[in-house]
Amino acid sequence: MNRPYFFFSVGILVIALQGCSRLSQRVLSLPPLAESQQSVSVPSATPADVASSAWGITPLPSPGPLQMQAKVDLDGDGITENISLHRTGQDGMQFMLTVGNVSLESKLSSGAVDGFAIVDVDVHDRWKEIAVHAPGPSNDDEYALYSFRANTLKEMALISRWPFFPGDGTALVDTWMGFWRKRDLYMLDPVRNLLVLRPAEFSMLPLLPAKTRGEIRLRTSRSDDASVLAVAATGSTLRFLVADTSPTSCRSYTDSAIADWNCDWYFLTTESGIAGWTRLGDVLSKLEDLPMAD
Repeated sequence: MNRPYFFFSVGILVIALQGCSRLSQRVLSLPPLAESQQSVSVPSATPADVASSAWGITPLPSPGPLQMQAKVDLDGDGITENISLHRTGQDGMQFMLTVGNVSLESKLSSGAVDGFAIVDVDVHDRWKEIAVHAPGPSNDDEYALYSFRANTLKEMALISRWPFFPGDGTALVDTWMGFWRKRDLYMLDPVRNLLVLRPAEFSMLPLLPAKTRGEIRLRTSRSDDASVLAVAATGSTLRFLVADTSPTSCRSYTDSAIADWNCDWYFLTTESGIAGWTRLGDVLSKLEDLPMAD
């Protein structure tokens, strides 16, 4: 065999195998649709684009015990800092956080602050962080996360609901979505010293079942103008596969108080295996057996 041709052929084969490997890593497979329904817009994303979310997943542990005063070495210099938290407003939402002789005033919006927890966002660096807490209605907690570096207090993130800091430079944050628990990922930006949300296009639901009490239309894609793929009959069972909670408005629901909820897209499958998209507001009153809670 001609040597240049041989090496050229080997090179092409290596490139093709690398491409197949990358593709297999990127594709997130869902249960197959019926053969006649392959035109539906099926979610496809890398694992990083999918929130690790599920109804019934084990709740995350709390960041730690809350306190109003503490002595902790926050910056790893071997010297403990005196930390204190004081409410400064009549409603208790305003507060002053003090570390040594450095103070910072701020405010949380969900309720009166009731303490702070010491957390360690990244156990591989020398710093620890302060998470100021306020309980909201229905236990919808709120946290303001602060770092203390070079004798300066800095807000790193405002986090709603329930965070957990595993110590690897990330935070897992659970949010209750009415009948399932969404889990978001925050990542430490070491250059800016901020904890930043890593958006995910989809959240996976573990085939959460619900019985219909009205006809439900499933569409081929996440568009109100998309064609109807199937109509689930009254009394049938649908299963939730995927949620896209990014919409904040849509033409079907103009009331801003409920638009962020009702405009979300859900990918459901019927008993016969046909899967399609619907907005939550279009189906919520037509479904039974969902574990709804505020």
